[in-house]
Amino acid sequence: QVREIAGKAVSEGPFKIIIVEGQAGQGRTRFLEAVEQIVGDLRLPVRIVSGRGKNQPDQLIIEMMRQLMNVERMGAEDALKIIRNKMEEAKVPDSEDTAQLIAGFIGIDIPETLRTPKVQHLLQGSNATERRKESLVALTAYFDHLHLTKDHSLVMVADDLDTADAASLEVLAELHSRFQDRRFVLVGSVQPDFETHIPWKEGTYQKIPLPQLTEEALRAMMVHHLQGK
Repeated sequence: QVREIAGKAVSEGPFKIIIVEGQAGQGRTRFLEAVEQIVGDLRLPVRIVSGRGKNQPDQLIIEMMRQLMNVERMGAEDALKIIRNKMEEAKVPDSEDTAQLIAGFIGIDIPETLRTPKVQHLLQGSNATERRKESLVALTAYFDHLHLTKDHSLVMVADDLDTADAASLEVLAELHSRFQDRRFVLVGSVQPDFETHIPWKEGTYQKIPLPQLTEEALRAMMVHHLQGK
């Protein structure tokens, strides 16, 4: 019965967007905490990143990417070294440019002496829109080379997704459309009128009213997503 519930709760394809709908005070945040706890209990090689919706440009995706890169509360040079290593491990082309563009996007100030010619040119000769565009190309390149399978999965957890900035929602929608064959799961909490704030097409996400999903069904659902069972 639990697997039947889980089957109804998910759509086909490894990359899922699950929207948990509930009124304030119904336990939406506790539900997301349960997601993280359950994923941890499964003892799978899963990376969890989380964030809270904020009406600031790119804030949600920046918060998640800083966690994914493991560079929170770290100096610029140390952070760049870690990001560079991640690009090299993923075999991303032009790894140094990509590392610096991602670092700049998530708020790390690259020392001028370390900047590549491309990054230096962008910082000196382009506007913020062009710099953001190049940074998102770099971010997409990283995800494109990130090998996410049932043995290496990524779960993104977003509280108050309906208050997130439009730019972050746009990035998440782009990841969904490009990488539907990857082991991504995005779980976000929203209030009932979320459709007015999240411009995603119906059918690209699975909406679950909060009272309808028990912890047992939630556990089965996450196993279904992350292990393909």
